[in-house]
Amino acid sequence: LLTPEILRARNPEERGCTRCCEVYPCRSSSRALSCGVRAVHNRGVTTAELRQRSTSSIPWVLAVLAIAALVPTMLLTVSNGSLAEDPLFIPVAVMMIVGYSTTGALLASRQPTNAIGWLLLTVGVLFLLVGLSDEYMQFVYRDGPSDAPLGPVVGLITSVLWLPMIAIVSLLLLLFPTGTVPGPRWRFLPWLIGSAIALFLIGSVLAPGPLED
Repeated sequence: LLTPEILRARNPEERGCTRCCEVYPCRSSSRALSCGVRAVHNRGVTTAELRQRSTSSIPWVLAVLAIAALVPTMLLTVSNGSLAEDPLFIPVAVMMIVGYSTTGALLASRQPTNAIGWLLLTVGVLFLLVGLSDEYMQFVYRDGPSDAPLGPVVGLITSVLWLPMIAIVSLLLLLFPTGTVPGPRWRFLPWLIGSAIALFLIGSVLAPGPLED
């Protein structure tokens, strides 16, 4: 006797598209499409995909923070009178910060393994930090010595970040556009530049005496 179970076994379409795709091809394009969609939904999101999504969001978070920090920077710039003293450079500096940050975030989010995007983003962030720390120092010490708690730290940032920013620009020229050195004979140069930056930062932090203007 042909029981309902035997009839369903002979007709793969009655057993559900997920099972029939494993044994028999789907008999219609609509069922094949639904089978593919169901398989995609059942597959879920892998750990690698989650890691890639989180990595792609980090550059945009840094870029947004850098651009948002332009607001207090410009307020201090106007308060200190720096905009009136240098009306040409400051607008250019603002455009450079926005340009480096957004371009770097765009490249780093789409090609996280390429160093060019991260270096562009780093230049934008460092440029912002140099400008913000400099304007903060002028605001705090414009009336003479001050007991501001962040004064020494901000002064150190103002004094030491200019060289890493220049070194990173040189790395951009070296690694553009692939994010790697032109050949094996150049592999030592990024390590040399990075070591020089680290030694400069360590020496600046440990050097005794007042900070240079």
